Amino acid sequence: MKAGYQFDHQERKRPAWLVTFADLVALLITFFVMLFATQKVDIGKWESLVNTLSMRLNPHQTILIARPSADKNVERLSRDRAINLDYLEKVIRSKTLGQPELAGLELARHEDRLVVSLPAPLLFRSGKADPIESARPILFVLAGVLGTIGNRVDVVGHADPRPIENSHFATNWQLSIARAIAVANELRRAGYHREMSPSGFGASAFRELSSSLPVGRRNDLSRRVDIVIWPTRGIQ
Repeated sequence: MKAGYQFDHQERKRPAWLVTFADLVALLITFFVMLFATQKVDIGKWESLVNTLSMRLNPHQTILIARPSADKNVERLSRDRAINLDYLEKVIRSKTLGQPELAGLELARHEDRLVVSLPAPLLFRSGKADPIESARPILFVLAGVLGTIGNRVDVVGHADPRPIENSHFATNWQLSIARAIAVANELRRAGYHREMSPSGFGASAFRELSSSLPVGRRNDLSRRVDIVIWPTRGIQ
């Protein structure tokens, strides 16, 4: 009986302001949740807020960071998702139809990638890596198409095996990578701002072509810049 009396006595001694304080904390949490739900999520600020509240309310508690749910950014994710390559091939073909400047563009659908091949004469003078003026409308159209998707994009330069004869490049590999970088830069100027990985393969494409083709034809097919589109998402 005495123990029960002590328990009831301790319950009555609890200050009444604790109830009000608990209500205030609940209202504050509700306010911040509503604020979070209506704002674009900043991970750093969110973690800072959680840390601060946790330390204030319970300084001895082990802090577990609550990360925002992915569904808060559904609109951004859906806009940035990687698009199916079969569908993308149809889009690019429809964009290039009826445009004379894109007549030389070639599309090749491989099992794991879509390759947009731009023959070197469409973009550059022989032995040069500076895009000619007529190359800009071509790359402008491509930048517009690529800018609507979230796929990873690589830019790959190729050359033929004939020895290069100018003072700008010592090897065909140097020429091929310089052209890939030039195309990537033009795509950026045209409005495509995702990460790209320019690379050069020198004359390796020549060796991959069928030996039944005339050498001149193999040389022509080797001189190109490929825009390689992968089914995975790229980096913004």
